[in-house]
Amino acid sequence: DVDHPPPVLWAESAFLLDESNGNVLYAKNPDEQLPMASTTKLMTAVLAAEKGNPDQRITINTAISNDLNAQLSADSSVMGIKKGETYTLRDLLYGLLLPSGNDAAIAIADGISGNVPGFVALMNQRANELGMHDTHYTNPHGLLNANHYSSAHDLALIGKFSMSIPLIRQISSTKNYNITQSKDHAAHN
Repeated sequence: DVDHPPPVLWAESAFLLDESNGNVLYAKNPDEQLPMASTTKLMTAVLAAEKGNPDQRITINTAISNDLNAQLSADSSVMGIKKGETYTLRDLLYGLLLPSGNDAAIAIADGISGNVPGFVALMNQRANELGMHDTHYTNPHGLLNANHYSSAHDLALIGKFSMSIPLIRQISSTKNYNITQSKDHAAHN
């Protein structure tokens, strides 16, 4: 209905897209490059779903443990993985998206690409392929970095695209997920 004025927004940037037909319903500074924080994890999940197998097992080895220690601050949101544990990619995706686990993001990056820089290169390549031209990734979790940014327009694109992937849609619609304790890892809820 175009007879009503747009709502007052206090945000620096906004973008509203009609998912069914791609029509732009509202835009305010849609291409402004701003920090994207944990919305970064949508691209991490997309690459995991595209390049990995949900049942593949990822062991938190010394390299991953070193990356966790070097890249995460003490106040990071985490799933709670520990060195020596082994998880399926599916379980790590739940840990990535439900509690916004920065540790799961690093384990996924290392598990898919062998190292975080290689995974970040894939993130930037995929963003370009999806038309996300105001986005640049420096990590798989979204912790603040001056060269890690996106725009409201690009976040709408990755949001729409990620929900087209059944595994991501399923995980995103889950309210509670239990990872049962096993010989490979601790229990997580």
